[in-house]
Amino acid sequence: MTEQINLPAAEQAQPGTTYWRVREVTLDLNRGAILVGLLGENGLIKSISWYDSAGEGATALIVSLNKANLTIKSLQRRIIETAQTAGKLAPTGTISGTPD
Repeated sequence: MTEQINLPAAEQAQPGTTYWRVREVTLDLNRGAILVGLLGENGLIKSISWYDSAGEGATALIVSLNKANLTIKSLQRRIIETAQTAGKLAPTGTISGTPD
């Protein structure tokens, strides 16, 4: 099973959703943007993003992800943890599964 964030309670904005998995990632160095598509229960889709223009440091995050040792921690897990830290996903959720 791919890595996912398991929420402690169903998300209010997406009723009944108790987990999110990374579905797609777009790194746009020209615009300084990171776009992440998440897949939840019952096929629900959620998008989160980081933009340099919004002061979110997308380019710095892209460089950090590019230089990361992915044998220690997967890209999926790093994205989920970064989204938790940034308040884009529930900070109290736990991560389970194995990298694909």
